[in-house]
Order: sequence, then structure tokens, then C-alpha cells
Amino acid sequence: MWIGDIDLPPAVLDAAEAGHLVLFVGAGASRSRPSFLPDFGELVREIGSLAGREPTDVEVKQPDVFLGQLEDGGVDVHQLVAAAIDQPGSRHNPLHTAIARLATAYGKPRIVTTNYDRHLSSAAAELSLDLEIYQAPALPIGDDFEGIVHLHGSLDQPSRRLVVTDSDFGRSYLREAWAARFLERMFSTSTVLFIGYSHGDVVMQYLARSLGPDGKRYIVTDQAPNVEWRRLGLTPISYPNDSGDHSALPAGVERWVELATMGQIEHRARIAGLVEAEPPTIPEEVSYLEAVLADPARISHFVEKAHFEEDARAQRWFAWLEGRAIFTSVFSQDTTDSNTSRALMSWITNEYLCNERRSGIAIRAFSERSWPHATWEAITHRLFSQGGEFPQWLSPWLQLTLQNAPHRRDNLLDMMLVDKDWSKNFDLALMLFEDRTRPLLRRAFDFGTPDGSPRFEIDLCGDEYWLTEAWTKIFVPVLAQHLGQLLGLITEQIAHVYRSQRALDPDGTFDPISFSRSAIEHHEQDLHRHPVDVLTDAARDCIEEAVSADPTVGQTFLSLWSRSPDTILRRLALHGWRVRTDVSSDEKLTWLQAQGWLWEVPLQHEVFQLLKEAFPLTSEPLARRFVDAAAAGPPAGEDVELAAYQSYNLLGWLAETSPGQSISKDAFNEIQAAHPEFRRRDHPDLTHFSSSGGVEDALPYTGSELHELISRDPADAVARLREFQNDSLTLTGPSWMGALESLRTCVREHPDDGTILAQVLQPEDSALRTALINGWDGAALDQAQAEQALEIIAGWGHDEVRQAACAMLSNGGAPEHPTPWHQLDAARELASTLWPTSSVDGSVVGGADILLEAINHSAGDLAEFWTKVVQWEWSENETTWDGIPQHLITQLDRLVSSTDRNGLLAQVFLASQLYFYFGADRAWCEAHLLPLLDWAKDEETAAAAWQGFLTWGRWNDGLLQAGLLDGFIATARHSDKLPERLRRQLASHLTSLAIYAQPIPATWLTRFVADSPEALRVEWAEEVRRALVELGEGEATEQWGRWIESYWSGRNRSVPRPFTPDEASVTAGWVLGLSGVRAQAIDLVLGSSAGVDMRGGFLSRLKDLDLATDARNWARLLTHLLKNTSSQSTGSHAWRLGRYLQEIVPQLRQGRPPPDLTKLIDEAMRLGITNAGEW
Repeated sequence: MWIGDIDLPPAVLDAAEAGHLVLFVGAGASRSRPSFLPDFGELVREIGSLAGREPTDVEVKQPDVFLGQLEDGGVDVHQLVAAAIDQPGSRHNPLHTAIARLATAYGKPRIVTTNYDRHLSSAAAELSLDLEIYQAPALPIGDDFEGIVHLHGSLDQPSRRLVVTDSDFGRSYLREAWAARFLERMFSTSTVLFIGYSHGDVVMQYLARSLGPDGKRYIVTDQAPNVEWRRLGLTPISYPNDSGDHSALPAGVERWVELATMGQIEHRARIAGLVEAEPPTIPEEVSYLEAVLADPARISHFVEKAHFEEDARAQRWFAWLEGRAIFTSVFSQDTTDSNTSRALMSWITNEYLCNERRSGIAIRAFSERSWPHATWEAITHRLFSQGGEFPQWLSPWLQLTLQNAPHRRDNLLDMMLVDKDWSKNFDLALMLFEDRTRPLLRRAFDFGTPDGSPRFEIDLCGDEYWLTEAWTKIFVPVLAQHLGQLLGLITEQIAHVYRSQRALDPDGTFDPISFSRSAIEHHEQDLHRHPVDVLTDAARDCIEEAVSADPTVGQTFLSLWSRSPDTILRRLALHGWRVRTDVSSDEKLTWLQAQGWLWEVPLQHEVFQLLKEAFPLTSEPLARRFVDAAAAGPPAGEDVELAAYQSYNLLGWLAETSPGQSISKDAFNEIQAAHPEFRRRDHPDLTHFSSSGGVEDALPYTGSELHELISRDPADAVARLREFQNDSLTLTGPSWMGALESLRTCVREHPDDGTILAQVLQPEDSALRTALINGWDGAALDQAQAEQALEIIAGWGHDEVRQAACAMLSNGGAPEHPTPWHQLDAARELASTLWPTSSVDGSVVGGADILLEAINHSAGDLAEFWTKVVQWEWSENETTWDGIPQHLITQLDRLVSSTDRNGLLAQVFLASQLYFYFGADRAWCEAHLLPLLDWAKDEETAAAAWQGFLTWGRWNDGLLQAGLLDGFIATARHSDKLPERLRRQLASHLTSLAIYAQPIPATWLTRFVADSPEALRVEWAEEVRRALVELGEGEATEQWGRWIESYWSGRNRSVPRPFTPDEASVTAGWVLGLSGVRAQAIDLVLGSSAGVDMRGGFLSRLKDLDLATDARNWARLLTHLLKNTSSQSTGSHAWRLGRYLQEIVPQLRQGRPPPDLTKLIDEAMRLGITNAGEW
């Protein structure tokens, strides 16, 4: 990229943007005024003169050796060098200033120099830049430093530390190698730009030993490229020096600084100025615009501003653009999906594609190239958005769109066909219809094949709905004008579909295309449509129009279709003959007879429909021939019975549809007598028929009606119920399920009826016994009735009634289950015997929600029942309560100690009641329930128990002290074992612990942050934000002093670990709830890597606050958040971000005094909000 008179490689600029550029400064930088310092050769001559020994030209080329010889002769070379450099009048020059500014322009200043002078640091100080200074040999790590590194020492050190002689160089690069180690790591990780060196400098010879093979090194030079630069692995960057004063170099670096420090507002203004003129020819302007087009943020300014009123100028700009590298990116599969390519394509389509006077120049550029998907999509969307009549001059674009389509399926093309007015370009509409009705192979549903190969079926490229809409709206109104074209196209498309089908299955006899179409005419059986149906409909509509409006065309295609091997076309021929009005019924039937289609099953519906209309009106001789043919049946085959039924079915159809024809009635009566087992079908013309409906499950008796039956004769009542047991296929009316519901209703209303019926049930009446239990479950039984029901249930087989009985016991005491079973000793005895000792299924089996499985399982029901027993006992003995009685502990221990699936499900429920049991009997709870939550004992049990606790559980400080707090932290560590909804619940619990629990969060937050995964920490931060917003200002401020400030500042210092960007961004939302300490909270946000959290509604809440009263702090916060937000992370949310900011910024401007929003606006524009400069 040209900057001033210097052409900087993109790699150098990219490295600077990324913070990976090191400026390596040599003696040449300190020669210009007012520095006036010598280079190494001049320095050697000066030192030699002072020492009384003039160096030869050869010795000048080896200055370190010459100075070493002087030192060997007793000369204090280091002091002489220091004195020669430390001249009173020498000051930093413009190049030093420019280098210091450039280093800091990108936010990570990294300068290395082999100069001994202080000019770089003095230039930085004059600019108020606080840069750290490193002096040899105390050097930083080469791949992680910021500041100025004096690689060979500095005048601020004792002169003996300067690297001057060959012995000094040998020590720093070879023996002690501190310089070599620094350089090795620096060169391996950074891009290095040398300034102020020539290839003959002795320093370059030593540096060459540390350079290595990597090519990320450049040198700014006025010397012509030569082999020495390549030998040193350096890429030269030239600048002009015609005047000999090197002034172009600091000027170029200053121009670079200006570019680096330009904000989006300045870029927008500069771009606007450039595009208002002719395409640039000055290298710097050309390079700048090329860089703009390659930058995701700045290209939006180009797209915004580059609009041309003059067509000629617009064409010159397109020609200029076509010659740029960015233009080729819209045709590259690798780069076409980038933000820059998408923005450029959007601009091209808006500015050129849909402008009639400019479209030509663009189409020349696009017509000979292939289009990647994103480019195709941009063009297609723009064509689709072209409203009204589709102009002819856009025809080439649409045809190219069809040619370059990256895949055959695309609803946009289908919708375009419907959306446009094609009246002036019907052929183009026909071309698009042809494209969308081409056959397309797609995977079909299958159950697998022995060899593992998939099954395929033939579909169309277009969507059935849009194709039907297009045919109805675009083509049907103009059928009469384009019959020949349409019939020819549709016939070929159907034939194409069939060719694809036959190629897929050459030996197949099944025709899925015809089979899926019950009738050519509109039919209720064809409501579930397939894309191929559009072609069938289109052919039908065309032939119906042709036989009436243009019989010649109609007859031509009827003849063609009737000879076709494709079933649908032959069915269409039958349909066409049926609707013809230019021939008689006799002619229709004579034609049908000539075709020999009377017994072709795939054609049956259309044959029958033609007979239905023509047979009643035909002459008697012809009618008799058809009846005789029907009576004779199809040609003899292996299936005699089928042939007989086909004859029966056809004669029945003729008799039904021609009541005035006695010959058909007589023939049908004759065959019916010969085959009394045959019955007419509901739809004789169809080869297959489908219907749907729901099972009614109606009750055969109301509860009162069944009660009356039981009162008269219980056994008869049961027998009547049993009559419905085998009626499993009934779709309407009373059913077996309805009969069971009748029994449940009766027993619920008349509990004693259950006792009566129980005496007459037989062993096989398992469902009736379950219905009785369900009835008692919902009934309000007195004690005597309840105990009698329990006695009956106890006498039945436990495996048979366990699920219903356990559910009844657990439900007791609820409004819809009013009998308090847990208060009855008999119920407790029954519950004790119902515990399953082997695996049993519940109503819900497996799944991610184990608590749901538990409460729908006998084991979970028994756990709930015994919990109700403990609650009852505690409430009845509250004043004397001293823990759970031993007889109940025995029952609970049985549940807790069980190691099978039944035990696990019971334990899930008990864990959900941890808070209750801790209050009822702390000792038992700590010994038996809390261990269930211990991940170290059994992960499967712990995962299940925590699911129960997190769903319904509560905590108190006693439980936390007893070990639950440690359990929470361990669960955070194992949160991947929990369903997603329970991970959110865990975050909610941890939030309530932080705010309401007695233990100060500092005692456990460190472990939580260190052990838990990022996703849970982010969820927790979001829950804290919600909680703080709901707290009052005083309560939130109290939490700030209690733990939030120390936690937040610690995380900023990486204690116990640094915030991730997502964590920091969500945590920034805490500011909304911390109004009493907002400034301090914002300071902490500014100490983190927080960006805008687009998921948590931060900005939507922020815009509703009174921002003007604290505008400065809000501006600081938003600027920081925007700065740390990447355009990739906002993505499709950029418009929403802009909408919120557009409401927020005016409020900030109302602050007194109004804050400086320049950086905020600049960051917004960087994120693609191009209109931010106008807020």
C-alpha cells in the first residue's frame, strides 16, 4: 500500500494492526538534523583520530575489530564512543518523533534499537508517551515486550556496558548470547521493520546470525535492491532520496501515523472525497481505496458514499474497480463469503446491475466467470427485489443466474417466477419455469438395505407451492395464446422425469409418479401434493383448453400422449378424450377399445371416468360390446380370483353409472350371483384409497348408569364391560378405553361399587382391577371405605397392581385425590409390601429428566408416600418431635440403601425434599441423604440426586455448613452431567447463595471460578445480573461492598483466573443493577475485556435509563464495550446494535457537560453502523 512515497507491503500493515510489528532502528535514524550523530564508520574514524591512529579503509569496514584492537592497546574505547555520541547539541529529529508516534499508534509500542543515544526515548517523552526502557544486557523476553529496547546498551548506562568492540559483540551474540536469545524469539514471532540500516553495516552482519530462514523481515532503504538484502533475508522497501537528505522517510512514516490514527469518521470523510471525484490515479490514493475495499469496516463507507449521478463516471469507476484485486474476490470460492466481498457485491448489484444504463458494463465482467454461492445469491436477491414488470434488459442476468446456480434447490427462483410481471418477456418466464420443473434426484426415506446403499426418488427442482402459484397466476391466464409452447414444454418435462425414474431403476415395474396421483382431475385424495403434480396439473389445464379452443393442437398431443410409455401421459390422454366436446360418446368408447386399456390397472381411474360419462350415452351395440368385454374379464393370468373381481368391479361401475342401461345391470346381477362373496368398494375407480381420523373412546355408560347396573347385577355389569374388551379397532363410539373410564367414574362417585365389583372379577380382569384402584384414587373415602379398599388391593397380585396402587398412595391428600392414605396404618403396611424387588417400568421410561421418570414410577411414588407420612407424623407430634421415628427410618433406609434402578428413582425424589428432611431429622439427613449428592462416592447417583434437588430443592445455612455448599461447587465441576435446563437452575441456586447465604461468597467463589466450565460461569453471571436489577439500590450496594467489588477486581487481576471475553461481557451488565456505585463498577468494566453482550438485552435496558445525568460514565462504558466488540461477533445483530445506539447517543449528548462521543461513534462505524457519523 502506497503511503506517501513508500509502498508498504500488506504484511507489514497487517502485522502492525495485529500488534506484531517491531520497529528496529539503526544509526541512520540519528544522522539528520538536529541529531547529527555519526554512523559506525564515521565514529571509528573519530575514535581513531582521538587515539592517534587513523584507521585504514579496510579497518573502517570492520569497525568492531578496529575498536577492539584499540582497547587491547589500552585505549578506553567505550568512554570515547560514549563521549562522541553524547553531544550537547544533538537532539531527536523528525524521524525519531515519527517512529515513536508510529509505535504507539497501534496500541502496542515495540521498538528495538542498536543506537546508544537517547533520542527515541526523548521523542517519546516529548509526546507524553510513557514507554518502558530496556538496556542491555537486561533485556525482556523477545516475544513478549512493549517499550524501547537498547540492544547494544544506552548512554544512560556506564559506558563499559556499550556493545562496541568485537569482544563485546562476541559476548552478547555468542558467549553469553543474551542479545542472540532475545532476537531469536523476537524474529520467530514478530514481523520486523528495519529503519536506518544499510547492508554494509557491521551490525547487520551480527544480526544476520539471528535472523533465521523466516521471511517476516523488511528494511526501509533508499538503496537499490541487491543480492545482499536477499542474503540477509530482508525484503527492501524503497523510498526516494533525490535530495540526499532522506526527508521522504520521516514524511512517509508521519503519513503512516496519520493513516493509523484515523478514526472511522475521518475515513468516511476521506472516502467521500475520493469517490466524489474521478477514479484515483495517484498511487497513494489508489492504495488507500484498495485497502478500504479490503477492510470489513471501511468498505461500508465506500458502499454508502459511492453513488454516481453521471453514467459515464459510474462506468469509469467500474472499470477502475474491475482492475483491482478485490474485484476477483467476488468470483473466488475462498473469499466470496467474506464481509468485504458481500458488501462489494451488494454495491455492484444496486449501483450497476439494476440500472439499465450501467448494467452492460457489469454484465461484460460477470458473463465469462463462474459465480460462487454468495455472489450468485447477491445477484439473485437483487433481481428478485426488482419490482413490477421484469424488463427485457435484465434477461441476460436472469439467464446467467440460471446457468450459475450453485445448487438446484432454491425457493428464491421459485418465488421470483410468481412475483414478477412477465407479460413483455414470456419466453423468459417459460425458461424459468422449465428450469424449476427439471427432475432432481433426492434421498428418499428408507429402512436400510442389505448392502447399505440409500434409496432415491425423483423430485423437481422447484417447490410445489410456488410452482403451483406460478402456474395459476402466470401461465393459466395466457393458455390460449401459448398452448403449443406450453404443451410441448410440459410434455418434455414429464418425459424427462420418467427418463430419470427409469434410469434410476431400469428393471423396476412400480411407477411412483403415477401411483402418487389418484386422479388427473382435482381429487380429495391428492390433497397431499408433490412437485410433479404441478406438471400433471399444467398438462391437464393445457389439454382442456386445447380440445375446446384449438382442437388441432389438442388432437396432436392426445395422439402423442396415447403412444407414450409414460403412464401419466397416457392417463392425461384418457382425461383429454373424456373432456372432448368435438366427438361423440361412441367415438370416445371406440377409441378406448382401440387402445386396449380397459384392464390396465394404472389407468383405471381415468378409464372408469371416461366410461362414466360416455357409456350411458353410447349406442346399444357398442354398449353390448363393452358389457361383453367386461363380463369376459381381463386376459387369463395366474390370479383367477383377481381377474374375476376386476370383471365384477367394472360391471358394477357400468351398472351404477348407467341406470338406464339394463344390459349392464343384468350382467352385474349375474356375476354377483356367481360370486356372492364379492362386495362393492366405496371407490371402485381407485386402485388405492386412504383416510384418517381419531379414536373417539366414547364412554358406553355414565357413572350413574353403570352404578344402576351394578346395583341390579354386579356380574352382569362386569360382563357388559368385558364386551368392549376386544373392540380395539373401533374409531368411533364406545370402546374398551371408554368402558374403563366408565368404571373409574362410577367408583369415584360410588366407592362402594368398587368393593362390590371386586368380588366378581376374574383372574384375567387385570385392567378392571387397575380401573377400580384409579377410581378409589380420585374418591373421597371415609376411614372404613379406605381400609376396605386397602384390604382388597393387598389381596391382589402386587406385580399386577403395583403401579396403580403406588400412584394412589402417593396422590393421597391432594384436592383431586382427597383420601389421606398416609394417615392410615393399613396404607403403610401395603406400601411396605409394594416396594419392588426387581426391575419394573413406570409411565415414563428413560429420557433426560430423571425426576419426571421418578414421579411416574412406583419407586418414586413410594418415596413421596413415605415423605407424606413423615410430614403427617411431624405435624401431629410437633411439640414432642425429636426426629423421625425408628419405624419410619426403617422404611426410608430401605429406599436409600437400594442400589438398583428402583432405589435410584426413590432417591431422586428424596433428594428433592432435602430441605424438609434436614429439618425433620438433621442427623439422619446428614448420614443418609447428603451422601447421595456426593460426586466422589457415585457419579450416577449424584447426577440423579442433583437433578431432583436442583428442580425442587431448597437450602438453608445449616445445610450449607453440613456440606451442601461443597456439593454445589462439586456439581459446578460436573455440570456437564446435567441437562441444560438444570445447568441454568444450578446457576440460579449459586446466585441466590452469593446474595442471600450467610457464608461470604469469597469463601467459595474462588473454587467455583477455578473449577467450573466457562458456559456455567457465563450463565451464573447472567443470573447475577438479573438478581441485581431486581434488588433495590441499597441492597445492591450492600452486595457490592460484601463481595462484588472484591470478586470483580480479582477477576480483572486473573484471580483465580482471568475473565473470558464472554464472561466479562455478561458481567458488564451488572452495572445496570449497581446504580449506587455505578462509577466504580464502570471502572471495573474498563479493566476487563468486556464487549457488547448482544444476548442479554443490555442495550435494550440501557436505552430506557436516564443516561443524561451520568452521561460521561455511560459514554466511557459504551466506548469500551464497542472497542472490544468485533464485527464478526455482531454479525447479523449489527442493525439491532445500531438501532439501540441511535436511541442512546442523543441521550448522552444531553449530559451537562456533554461527553466527547468521537471514539464511541468511531467504534460504532467500525462495526458497520455507517450512519453513526450522523447521530
